[in-house]
Amino acid sequence: MNLTEILIASGISFAVAASGGKMLMNQNTSSQTLERRERLRADWEKATKFINNEIKLAERIFDQHDQLQIGSECGIQDGEFRMAIDARRDLPLIVYGVVNEQAYREWHDGNNPAAAKAPKLRGENVLVRCGPALDAEGNYSQQVRSDVLIDGLNANAAEAGFSVTAIGQKLANYKLALRGYQVANLEQSRSTLARINPLYT
Repeated sequence: MNLTEILIASGISFAVAASGGKMLMNQNTSSQTLERRERLRADWEKATKFINNEIKLAERIFDQHDQLQIGSECGIQDGEFRMAIDARRDLPLIVYGVVNEQAYREWHDGNNPAAAKAPKLRGENVLVRCGPALDAEGNYSQQVRSDVLIDGLNANAAEAGFSVTAIGQKLANYKLALRGYQVANLEQSRSTLARINPLYT
């Protein structure tokens, strides 16, 4: 094989290797994008499943903050309120609100000086649930807790990421919008009916 043939063969080998490397990089990028989409979808599904279950157990649903009084233990202001669920008459209301991530961390740390510092979460807004804590069996207790249900809300969506309309205090139409990181945002609606007959009269 002369020098010309060697150079041509080397050039072909380099081109094939470069093409193969680019294909592998593109495949890896596509896999990462798919994983991020699936993770975003899974987060949305878990959050909405939890919300649906609470609504289904409710006797009444409220979508106006002037219909109730939000406790100071919630870290939710009137303008951040989105929905309240009356699960049982013998329990405190369950309050949902969209809160600025940094503001909620500061509130949490200020009200829980003995606890570990709240970690920084994704996005500008978080969806906070404040109400009866759940025990190991998934039953409501009398203890009131305020926790982040999901972070990474899309602040540019309606009502800053979570909007609710209650019809007749029995039907909740809500929309949860999550911000996608290096993938498209996810925003979908659901409708859930509360319990017809109360447990306590």
